[in-house]
Amino acid sequence: MIGASYYDEQRGTQVERCTDSGCGQNVGYLTPGDYVAYADVDFGATPPTSVTTRIASGSTAGGTLQYRLDSPTGPVIATVSAASTGGWQTWTSRTAAAGGAPPECIGSTWWRPAAPVATWRTSTGSSSPAEVT
Repeated sequence: MIGASYYDEQRGTQVERCTDSGCGQNVGYLTPGDYVAYADVDFGATPPTSVTTRIASGSTAGGTLQYRLDSPTGPVIATVSAASTGGWQTWTSRTAAAGGAPPECIGSTWWRPAAPVATWRTSTGSSSPAEVT
C-alpha cells in the first residue's frame, strides 16, 4: 500500500488534513496536468491485476485518475473513476482493473488526472491509502 501524501515528486497538488478513518492527510486539488509520483514501487513477481483507490470528490465534472509507469506520460496501467462521492471529505474505495506492468517491475508509479477537468482528493494514512494488488 502507498499513502497518497508520501509521494517522491508532485506538480500542482496540495496536501490537507483528512477526515477519513485512519487518514492523516490527503492529496487534493488535482487537475489535468498535475501529478504525484512514487519511486521504487516494487510490484513483486506477479504483475498487479487491480488497483484500489480511496477517493473523495465534490466535483460535478467527473473525470478519471490514471496510474502510469515511469513518467507522467508513461504507459497507463489503471484508470480509476473520479466521479463525485458527494463531498470533498466523503470517502469511498474504488477498484479498477490493472494491466501492463511487467513481472518483477520496480520503477516509478504516477497518478495523473485525465480530462474532463475535475478536482478530487486521494487519501493517505494507515488504513486508507491507494493499494495496488
